Amino acid sequence: MITAGIVCEYNPFHNGHKYHIAKTREITGADCIIAVMSGNYVQRGEPSIISKWARTEMALMGGADIVIELPSVFAASSAEFFAKGAIDILNQCNVDYISFGSETDDLSLIENIATQKNSKEFSTKLHELMAQGKSYPAAAAEIYGTLPLKSNDILAVEYLCALKNSNSTIKPVTIKRYGNSHDEINSVNTSFASAKKIRNSVLLNESYDDYTDESTKNILNREFKLGKGPITLSLYENIILSNLRKMGPSQISKLPFISEGLEYLIYDKAQENGNVISLIEACTSTRYTNARIRRIINSVLTGVTSEIICETQHTPYIKILGLRKSFSKIIKNIKNNSDCPVFSDAGHAVKLLKGNSRILLENEKVATDNYVLGFKKNNVRLGYQEYTVPIVILP
Repeated sequence: MITAGIVCEYNPFHNGHKYHIAKTREITGADCIIAVMSGNYVQRGEPSIISKWARTEMALMGGADIVIELPSVFAASSAEFFAKGAIDILNQCNVDYISFGSETDDLSLIENIATQKNSKEFSTKLHELMAQGKSYPAAAAEIYGTLPLKSNDILAVEYLCALKNSNSTIKPVTIKRYGNSHDEINSVNTSFASAKKIRNSVLLNESYDDYTDESTKNILNREFKLGKGPITLSLYENIILSNLRKMGPSQISKLPFISEGLEYLIYDKAQENGNVISLIEACTSTRYTNARIRRIINSVLTGVTSEIICETQHTPYIKILGLRKSFSKIIKNIKNNSDCPVFSDAGHAVKLLKGNSRILLENEKVATDNYVLGFKKNNVRLGYQEYTVPIVILP
């Protein structure tokens, strides 16, 4: 059986994602599509618009066969660490291909950039340029000799680096991204829009019918009716501001991605701003990108620290979020061939796991406990959902 992996967020699932899955099957001949999906927090540094369980259902309805969670320590991190965690999981699953969308649709160009990034010269030059006050994306683009890469191409480079660094046998496949770019909010195509465009449409109460299929719309409407969305970072601003003001610079310095006295800037701006968006904007500069600041702020919710990241060199477990029944045999194969625990029942697994595996799963429980506080109805804001919500199984 041929298997292909897709690393995704599906925040929310849309026509472009459905096209990507279908095109992946066509190009690779895959019998099984395994989606490694961000949990309740995403790479841009914010909570997902609806829960990981609802997005798992969307993915399965949209063509995926198995959905595996990318833990928050990886999912809400830099592109490099995000890709590393995802490739770790796909290596454990022994997939034949990884398929990713890209703006350039030029695998040889992406491979060339990945080779540069893996070199010692890149690290030296990058340090020099960032010491001059340039952001990572701007410095990297200067070294590559290209314009700053767009979101999907940045991740594509990191996937290839992670494949090489892990001596993986997984074959990469790139598929051209159509319609809106990753963060484009103005529709340029009647059927392909970015997830950000759809999220904006939801928040503005505008129609997004052209960009999603019926199953996605139904799931979104169901979650919103239950009071489980739409979720935004602003819903947690009292939690975030309260914690940052209470933590002070010494504790803020233990959050991930803090360097060069950034903890003092964040602490001061947390005192001077009354909402989380203005706080992020006040800390953003040419040196500190908006995405970096968002990830730092988001870590107050996920509970991830720099120490946890340093101690997590590999994905310590594989958590199945959902699958189609006919692919249960694939799960058995993954369990038999994986070097790390594979499970779907986190409540049972946490009692058996040890060391870093248990620490990360317990941390995921904290992240989910905080996530559900963004729900609008009290009866769905209960704790322990990380351990009690069942796996999503479709026919």
